[in-house]
Amino acid sequence: MFQARMMRGWLHEPGLAASYLVVADGQWWRPLMEYLGQHELERGHADHPYAIFGHDWLADPPQEWRDHQLDEELRAERCLNLFLRT
Repeated sequence: MFQARMMRGWLHEPGLAASYLVVADGQWWRPLMEYLGQHELERGHADHPYAIFGHDWLADPPQEWRDHQLDEELRAERCLNLFLRT
Protein backbone atom coordinates (compact mmCIF):
# COMPACT_ATOMS: atom_id res chain seq x y z
CA MET A 1 0.00 0.00 0.00
CA PHE A 2 2.86 2.32 0.86
CA GLN A 3 4.47 1.97 -2.57
CA ALA A 4 1.16 2.27 -4.43
CA ARG A 5 0.27 5.45 -2.54
CA MET A 6 3.66 7.01 -3.34
CA MET A 7 3.45 6.09 -7.01
CA ARG A 8 -0.08 7.46 -7.30
CA GLY A 9 1.14 10.77 -5.93
CA TRP A 10 4.09 10.88 -8.31
CA LEU A 11 1.94 10.19 -11.36
CA HIS A 12 -1.11 12.32 -10.57
CA GLU A 13 0.14 15.38 -8.69
CA PRO A 14 -0.05 18.33 -11.12
CA GLY A 15 3.13 20.39 -11.38
CA LEU A 16 5.19 18.03 -9.22
CA ALA A 17 8.82 19.24 -9.27
CA ALA A 18 10.42 16.93 -6.71
CA SER A 19 9.54 14.30 -4.18
CA TYR A 20 11.32 13.28 -1.01
CA LEU A 21 10.98 10.41 1.39
CA VAL A 22 12.60 10.09 4.81
CA VAL A 23 12.85 6.53 6.08
CA ALA A 24 14.33 4.79 9.07
CA ASP A 25 16.91 2.12 8.23
CA GLY A 26 17.94 3.53 4.87
CA GLN A 27 20.11 0.53 4.14
CA TRP A 28 17.05 -1.73 4.18
CA TRP A 29 15.05 0.60 1.87
CA ARG A 30 17.94 1.42 -0.52
CA PRO A 31 17.38 -1.43 -3.05
CA LEU A 32 13.68 -0.60 -3.49
CA MET A 33 14.32 3.13 -3.72
CA GLU A 34 17.03 2.59 -6.35
CA TYR A 35 14.68 0.33 -8.30
CA LEU A 36 12.02 3.07 -8.22
CA GLY A 37 14.49 5.73 -9.36
CA GLN A 38 14.59 7.48 -6.00
CA HIS A 39 18.10 8.64 -5.26
CA GLU A 40 19.62 8.87 -1.82
CA LEU A 41 20.42 12.52 -1.22
CA GLU A 42 23.23 11.94 1.22
CA ARG A 43 24.45 8.68 2.63
CA GLY A 44 23.89 8.58 6.34
CA HIS A 45 26.48 7.49 8.80
CA ALA A 46 26.39 3.95 10.14
CA ASP A 47 25.11 5.25 13.48
CA HIS A 48 22.38 7.38 11.86
CA PRO A 49 19.28 5.29 11.12
CA TYR A 50 17.50 7.69 8.73
CA ALA A 51 17.94 8.26 5.00
CA ILE A 52 16.44 10.78 2.58
CA PHE A 53 15.53 9.68 -0.93
CA GLY A 54 14.36 12.03 -3.65
CA HIS A 55 13.53 12.39 -7.32
CA ASP A 56 13.73 15.40 -9.63
CA TRP A 57 10.51 15.21 -11.65
CA LEU A 58 11.53 18.11 -13.87
CA ALA A 59 14.56 16.16 -15.13
CA ASP A 60 12.65 12.85 -15.31
CA PRO A 61 8.94 13.65 -15.77
CA PRO A 62 6.33 11.26 -14.34
CA GLN A 63 5.17 9.99 -17.75
CA GLU A 64 8.74 9.14 -18.82
CA TRP A 65 9.42 7.52 -15.44
CA ARG A 66 6.21 5.47 -15.75
CA ASP A 67 7.08 4.33 -19.27
CA HIS A 68 10.58 3.31 -18.16
CA GLN A 69 9.18 1.38 -15.18
CA LEU A 70 6.65 -0.41 -17.40
CA ASP A 71 9.35 -1.31 -19.91
CA GLU A 72 11.52 -2.70 -17.11
CA GLU A 73 8.66 -4.75 -15.66
CA LEU A 74 7.55 -6.12 -19.01
CA ARG A 75 11.10 -6.95 -20.10
CA ALA A 76 11.84 -8.67 -16.78
CA GLU A 77 8.76 -10.87 -17.23
CA ARG A 78 9.78 -11.78 -20.77
CA CYS A 79 13.35 -12.56 -19.70
CA LEU A 80 12.07 -14.71 -16.85
CA ASN A 81 9.84 -16.69 -19.22
CA LEU A 82 12.74 -17.26 -21.61
CA PHE A 83 14.90 -18.45 -18.74
CA LEU A 84 12.25 -20.87 -17.50
CA ARG A 85 11.85 -22.45 -20.96
CA THR A 86 15.49 -23.52 -21.20
